[in-house]
Amino acid sequence: MTPGYHARLAETADNTRAILHIRISTRPCAPVLTAITACAGIDRCYSVSGEQMDAIALASVRTAEELSLLIDRLSGLDHVASVASTIILAEY
Repeated sequence: MTPGYHARLAETADNTRAILHIRISTRPCAPVLTAITACAGIDRCYSVSGEQMDAIALASVRTAEELSLLIDRLSGLDHVASVASTIILAEY
């Protein structure tokens, strides 16, 4: 290693990140949010207010295919009405 320079490697191979917009068809939402948070690939989950969504989840997976599978898994959970995704291109 050259003095003054080093390589910093990520601890995980995750490189596809997304914001998931989730609608929930039951109240209270807490049991559904707990199930969402338990899914592999979900980093954080937030209950939010608004007409278009009830929750936002942050996801990190290795590939777009894995993101698609995660969305399918979430969509199959009881009381999840819909899941839409926004892929994160860059963080500033």
